[in-house]
Amino acid sequence: MIFCCFAGFARSGTSLVGSILNAHPKCAVSHELDVVTKLLDNGVSREQAFQMIINKVGEEAQKGKRWCPTVDGGKYHFDKLGLSQKKLDEVEVIGDKKAGKTLFTLCGAQISKDATVELDRLRNIVQVPIRVLICHRDPFSVFSALKMGGHPFGIKWCSFDRMMGHIDLLRKVLAPEELIEVWLEELTSKPQEELRRIFQRLGVVASDEFISSMASHVWSKPNRRSCLNESEVAEVKAAIEKYDFLKMRM
Repeated sequence: MIFCCFAGFARSGTSLVGSILNAHPKCAVSHELDVVTKLLDNGVSREQAFQMIINKVGEEAQKGKRWCPTVDGGKYHFDKLGLSQKKLDEVEVIGDKKAGKTLFTLCGAQISKDATVELDRLRNIVQVPIRVLICHRDPFSVFSALKMGGHPFGIKWCSFDRMMGHIDLLRKVLAPEELIEVWLEELTSKPQEELRRIFQRLGVVASDEFISSMASHVWSKPNRRSCLNESEVAEVKAAIEKYDFLKMRM
């Protein structure tokens, strides 16, 4: 079994990827249970956390749908993504999608924690290999989507700059096999190829039929840059220059 958690900023595709993973019969990925925080800060045991995930996934299957935000701020539900009851002894991947909070739990609000120590604690508690799935998106598109959704640029900007520092740190301290990075632009432009790569990195066999079905739920969205004013564009550009992992992709 592998334990999978997520990291990333809003509107970067974490909910979409988490829901697609959970659609696989061998994966149980709950939506925003904040399991990493429960394990590291709240004293919840491995057995309790894993059962919480199974129960949450089962509740979603019973309802027949799983709501999550789209990358551009709307909402839709995954009632056609094979939601099903899962059994703990049958899943190969178990995890939770709570991207922003997981970053703060591992690194601290102002990078006040030693992420290496926190990751070691997580490995020791779950007692299985871990995978951290980091979802990225063109920052111009992120902030355009947020602004169109009515979020103040300044407040979200502070969170973004801090989170990029956290992500930069995690990319350096995770073992290569533990880090899975997904760029939303690649997922939307070649969904079958990207989904196949993600499942392969998780060690889960996914049939061509399953991959094709899941790819049909990935909406191809153009980059949205037009609603940012000149000063906002300048701030985004400055952030990109601070982090090599962003700069190399722009």
